[in-house]
Amino acid sequence: MTARLPADLIIEARWIVPVEPAGLVLEHHAIVIGDGLILALLPTEQARQHYVAHEICDLPEHVLIPGLVNANVQAASI
Repeated sequence: MTARLPADLIIEARWIVPVEPAGLVLEHHAIVIGDGLILALLPTEQARQHYVAHEICDLPEHVLIPGLVNANVQAASI
């Protein structure tokens, strides 16, 4: 067995909907984060096999949309 790669956080979610490519919905996948960057987006079991993280966040009934930026600007605040 090969050594697992280090990560800061693994977020496991029921569904992950990446911004690119449009229309893709991944079920039972994980996002691996290290140094503030997304290192990998892969099936949950593969994430567990290939990475070891300081923290694991399990979201069994949630949808994640990595890459979506909230650019909401309040016109009255300008």
